[in-house]
Amino acid sequence: MDVITTNITTFDQKSSVTVLIDASIITLFDNGANTELKQTIGDETNLIALLPKAEYTIAHRDTSFFILTDTRNNIFLVDIGSSQPILMQTQASVFDWHDEKNELAYSDGNEVNIYSPESHATEFITRQSALIHQIAWHPSGKSLLMTTKNNISTVDRYKIGKHRATVTLLEAEDIATMSITQDGQFAYLYGIIDGALGLYELALTR
Repeated sequence: MDVITTNITTFDQKSSVTVLIDASIITLFDNGANTELKQTIGDETNLIALLPKAEYTIAHRDTSFFILTDTRNNIFLVDIGSSQPILMQTQASVFDWHDEKNELAYSDGNEVNIYSPESHATEFITRQSALIHQIAWHPSGKSLLMTTKNNISTVDRYKIGKHRATVTLLEAEDIATMSITQDGQFAYLYGIIDGALGLYELALTR
């Protein structure tokens, strides 16, 4: 809706997905052969990228970067202002984007990597034998938290080799979800500890 003219434009959600970014409209459209990622500013529409034909979800968006996922656990990192907009395409079951550092942490369930659009480099972080259910940046950007069915652990972002140890923070019978407070002081988890299902608080700093 244009708040000045009060004109209303309706988008067909059966064939496209639309989101607003500042003064532009980003659209995902199935043309039959590919999925088109388009940007509309005023009356002008430009093609940003051609993606493989699939059903996509916009998992993250800001003024520059988009994270798209499809039903086959593919993840695409797109820079809508770049001449080569598709920065990365890979398999990832879980991921987290750090807004200030503009870095993407992702995992296929066992291996954890970080991709940096600034350097166009992928850095291997760790590999776990247990299936990783969730990864999350600590707000400082200095470490990552990971959950499996039975524990929460952390790994340092900047240490390398044998100095990059994975430290277990908590063990439980079952961990369903985890979130971290904006100040990085606490993590909250929903799961079963000592036989009791509930919401628990875990201090991350002393």
